[in-house]
This record gives sequence, C-alpha cells and structure tokens, in this order.
Amino acid sequence: ITTKEEYVHVVYSEMQATGSGTLSSLKVKTLNPYTEVWSIVQIGTGSIAGPCTIVELPSGRLLVLVNETSSGSITSWYSDDKGATWARAQSHSDSTSEDYGIVVPDVGSIKAVIHFQAVYHAGYITLIREVVDTSTATHNHEIDHYVSEDFGASFKLIERFQPALATVTGSGTSVADVYDP
Repeated sequence: ITTKEEYVHVVYSEMQATGSGTLSSLKVKTLNPYTEVWSIVQIGTGSIAGPCTIVELPSGRLLVLVNETSSGSITSWYSDDKGATWARAQSHSDSTSEDYGIVVPDVGSIKAVIHFQAVYHAGYITLIREVVDTSTATHNHEIDHYVSEDFGASFKLIERFQPALATVTGSGTSVADVYDP
C-alpha cells in the first residue's frame, strides 16, 4: 500500500528451510519517500506462513492481517510509527475464531487459503478471504466477505460465495498469473 504520507509498505510471508525443518516469518518492506531507501522489518516467526494483507487506518496506524494456519484464522499486527516497529494485536485464533466473527470455511478439508485482501473505507475494514480445498477432485472453492467496524478487533461475515473452479488447460497464462495480482 501507499500511505497518506507516501510511504510504500509491502507485507509478505517467507519460508526458509533449516536443519530441523522449515521456519517461516512475516516481513514488512517499507520505502521511505524522503530517503528513497527500503527497509525490511520482521514482525513474526513460527507458524506464520499464510497469506497476509496490510491496511492503513485513519489514525495512520498500519494493520497487518495474516492467516497463520490452514483453518482460516486471523492474527493481526500493528505499527504506529510508519512500520519501523510492530506489536502483535489480538490473535483471532487465541480462542475460538468465531469469537471474533471469523467463520470456519465450509469447503470440507481446507488445503490452502489462496487469497487474503483488506481495505479500509467509509469507517470500516473490508476483508476478503478466498479458500480452496484441493483434497477432492472438484476442488471446492469459497470466497468470504467480512466487515470490521472496530478497526479489526472483530469481524462480521457479510457474504459467502462458493463458485465452481474452472479447469485450466493448454499453455499460456498460468494459474499463478490469474490468482496473484
């Protein structure tokens, strides 16, 4: 995102192989518009390996929402200093996801959350979570639309779509090109 103060922030999950397995981390890369220098801050390690998104709130606070597990739960992190330091906000997986309004996907065995996007506008955060179950031949697919009116402390499921996935055949555009903006 580009903030009101023209800083550019990119959030991403990174997985690295270690001698004892795989370690994942959540990172934010920030471009300072005045120095034109990029910095990278690691804001979490451990089971963080899922899709993530970043949004700027009216106060200037940056909020990162990340799906840490295959269950579709959400953990949030925030920064009040243009992304220089980060603190973990409440985890929507610390207790039951439903306590925060995050509904368990209804596609059977969840194999991957493939898209996670949030925006702030008109006094609330809109969150879109796209989930696919690749354990069946039909690859069940679900898109959930959530809204938070309290800056991410809780969410309300507004709509759930379960469209059929089209089979990709031939050569040319890859599935990654279609699903990764």
